[in-house]
Amino acid sequence: MGRRMARAVAAMTLFVLVMGVLVVATESGDACGFDWPYCGGKLYPDPSNAKQVIEYTHRLVTGLLGLVVVANAAVAFHPAVRRRGGTGLALGLVALLFLQAGVGGLNVLLGTPKGFTTLDVMISEALWAAVMIYLARREADETALSQKPAAGDRTALKALRRWAAVLTAAVYGTLVLGGFFKHSALAEVFFGLEPERVWLRDPGLARSVYVLHGTLGLSATIAAAALGVATAHLTVPLRRRFWLPVAAASTLLVLEVGIGFGVVVAGLKPFWVAAHMILATLSLGATAFLYGSVDAALRPASVSGERTAERGRRPEGLGRAEFAGEGRG
Repeated sequence: MGRRMARAVAAMTLFVLVMGVLVVATESGDACGFDWPYCGGKLYPDPSNAKQVIEYTHRLVTGLLGLVVVANAAVAFHPAVRRRGGTGLALGLVALLFLQAGVGGLNVLLGTPKGFTTLDVMISEALWAAVMIYLARREADETALSQKPAAGDRTALKALRRWAAVLTAAVYGTLVLGGFFKHSALAEVFFGLEPERVWLRDPGLARSVYVLHGTLGLSATIAAAALGVATAHLTVPLRRRFWLPVAAASTLLVLEVGIGFGVVVAGLKPFWVAAHMILATLSLGATAFLYGSVDAALRPASVSGERTAERGRRPEGLGRAEFAGEGRG
């Protein structure tokens, strides 16, 4: 039950993020105006207005995501799920979602300058990473190690977890900086265009942000290579378990970098910008899931939780006093 809900949250979160990317790429953020839940004065968007349809859909699925995240938190407190842990993280998802909704609403209502919407991106992507770590925890509940890893494997797993954390942080940093680069219109300044309604026009700042973005991308590439080395040091059973998440994270990172070059060559064409952002989001999800999976392998809480539950469960037909006396014996 917990795993199915976690998968539903992950799928819905990804859909909301993709719709958000489309809103930015098509500049549809103001298409419905500021009179939510109305769109252009109506309860539904104009079907012939693509921007209204995109913005309204984004608003609608964001609301649905809220219901799914709250439902997931409720499921996390079900006795069968709660004993496996993760309730704190489930509540954290709710807090991040409401924080993101609040920031997004303020950006719309206050009409903040370009660049401030980066806060929305920052919190949304943090929510996405947390969702994937939570999903990894729930998936590990179903495939938990029957015993603790050997000393050699624990050393390799710790290295794998460390580099997965570095990779996740680097990808998240590139996403946030890339979002700021695009949303603040510093990208347009960098390419010599003439953006409107901006408050940052310094070419030097644009170059600095671009270089830092590239540096984080290089750091992510190094971390991905280190992940491969750490995986090679695992014994065969664990290597089989983690090679696919490592390969997925590395492949998505390579694709993201390639599309990033496409953005530069194409000169901020909406298609390339949207594709780059979506791939970066997928890359962050893959790296966060990898981190959560390795962390769960290092501390198989679900196995110990099951054993604790078994020890604490009173056999049917045995009185409380008898059970307590038997435990003391």
